[in-house]
Amino acid sequence: MKSLLLLALGLARTVVLGARIEAERIVVSVRPYKREQRRCPVC
Repeated sequence: MKSLLLLALGLARTVVLGARIEAERIVVSVRPYKREQRRCPVC
């Protein structure tokens, strides 16, 4: 289920650091996997 949610949000290649609710929004803090950090943003 978690993988499906990350895929739907476009966060499949990231590590979720945290999440919080602000007013009417959900703010999710993420970082790329270490192996993904040096990839070209176009690839």
